[in-house]
Amino acid sequence: MKASLPPPLPLPSPGADGMMGVRPGRVLALAGVLAAGVLLLKLVPPGTSWIYPPCLFHRLTQLQCPGCGATRAVALLLKGDVTAALRHNAMLVVATPPLLWSAGRSLWPWVQGQKPPATRIHPGIIAGVLLSLALFGLVRNLPFDLCRWLSPP
Repeated sequence: MKASLPPPLPLPSPGADGMMGVRPGRVLALAGVLAAGVLLLKLVPPGTSWIYPPCLFHRLTQLQCPGCGATRAVALLLKGDVTAALRHNAMLVVATPPLLWSAGRSLWPWVQGQKPPATRIHPGIIAGVLLSLALFGLVRNLPFDLCRWLSPP
């Protein structure tokens, strides 16, 4: 008896949706939003304009919240200066790769014109993130030299 191979799978045709079902209009819209954000950070550096609101928590308490320095850190990451970005907000720099992966994973169905699947985040992950943010906010405000490097310059 001669074994036969199954027929080959049909390749997706680009058609109106583009390759792999990607909708070019949505890709352009997403690229436009990202380009506008990058352009804003390049043309108007953080801390030089009213466009970037000051941290209300810092203004009221004189303490650094976990988000203080994040805008400057993003601007520095876009310039490729990871060391300076770490100095402004180490938590954001460490969290950037998983945040980008998660954003890409969440946006991929939308780019394909599909409804994104319902995402359920395990309560332990939420608790871990909140605890990490709280600890980072606490440690960066401690009056020890070892902890001061976590506060923005």
